[in-house]
Amino acid sequence: MKSIKENEKKYKKLSCPNCDSENIIKRGFRKTENRGNIQRYSCKDCSHRFVVDDGFFRMRNHPKKITCALDLFYRGVSTRKVQEHFNAFYLHNSSHKSVYKWVVKYSDMISNFTDKLKINSGKEVQVDEMEYHRRTNPNRKGVSKEWFIDSVDCKTRYMVGSKYFKSRGQKEIREVMNKVKYKTEGYVTTITTDGYTAYENVVKKTFGWSNKKKDMQ
Repeated sequence: MKSIKENEKKYKKLSCPNCDSENIIKRGFRKTENRGNIQRYSCKDCSHRFVVDDGFFRMRNHPKKITCALDLFYRGVSTRKVQEHFNAFYLHNSSHKSVYKWVVKYSDMISNFTDKLKINSGKEVQVDEMEYHRRTNPNRKGVSKEWFIDSVDCKTRYMVGSKYFKSRGQKEIREVMNKVKYKTEGYVTTITTDGYTAYENVVKKTFGWSNKKKDMQ
């Protein structure tokens, strides 16, 4: 049998979200419909019961299903096709709107981590933008034009910085360029663009007048 001290070492990294005490014990399970039984803990100091937030707290679907949806989406599968795929394996299927909400939620969570990473990049970064047309209101006519601006390291093909904007002015481009400069630590000397005039002024102000801006052929 495991000793009390061994059990205490196992849970020493956990702390009570109410009083921040590490004096906690296991206290049964929280039953969920699609995620099974989740371990519940109790604080011996304030008697507060809680479950550990593993990133999927209060999500109605199993983490494996959500991560599979994200993987399929970023492999180029549409949200509706992801829904059709799950229909063959899961009794309680999720709508394509749920899949889209998962993508938005966890992409934001991951970006909060990846945006702080420094990368070993090459000296050239390619910047481009993609125009999106979408309905402004499902019950009315009219199309909203929005933009996705991204930057890719030509050496590693790693997406250095990107963001979804409602326009593509100098302010929006500068935000992406600042990410590129921060994550590459100023190692980049050449920015390749599609020739859009707003890039030149932003690139010079962000990286300096001695750096080169090259238009894609």
